[in-house]
Amino acid sequence: VQSKVSIAEADCAMPVINCLIAGKLHEVANEHAAAVLCGLTSVVTGVPAELCTKNMRDIVSSGGIPPLIALLRKGNAGAKRHAALALAQLSTGRDEASHAATALEITEEGAVSAFIEWLVDPSLGPPEMAARALAHIAQDNSATQATIAEEGAIPLLVALVDTSNSADRQNYGAAALAALAENHPVNQIMIAEEGGIRPIVELIKS
Repeated sequence: VQSKVSIAEADCAMPVINCLIAGKLHEVANEHAAAVLCGLTSVVTGVPAELCTKNMRDIVSSGGIPPLIALLRKGNAGAKRHAALALAQLSTGRDEASHAATALEITEEGAVSAFIEWLVDPSLGPPEMAARALAHIAQDNSATQATIAEEGAIPLLVALVDTSNSADRQNYGAAALAALAENHPVNQIMIAEEGGIRPIVELIKS
């Protein structure tokens, strides 16, 4: 825990992001850089909420979103996971005034299409992580809810909730559908038309 606190206090977002932007790191170093940024966006015991919020703001203002999204497609497995979690946490950060704008920027920079690619082809990235990230990006944001649905995520998420999948895939798939449906009648209808009600009910029963 102390090492995580030290990283949070190091004011290191900008230099780490600059290294990613330069594009000269080995893939393992890219993974470590993504892990640091993921740590900076995480809630850590001993790190004040104000510092966590500042680190999130620093990542966004330093141009950290595009290189994190690039890692979703070009990073190794570890880098993809860390980048996905960092983007998810940035989308629903503690700074309520700006998290909606951050989620929209993450969407416009191409994260949604990358995550949908994971849902289509698990060899590109873990579908449960994609669903988890989409749940965060869609949360309380009508613009991102609409974009995620328009890009074809709903039938893929419905398939994820099927009982033949792992518990993680079912749970995160259901969480993403819930976030897409909340206060969004169009998405609610789409989920129903795609057969999403039955697998969700089965998940509740189980």
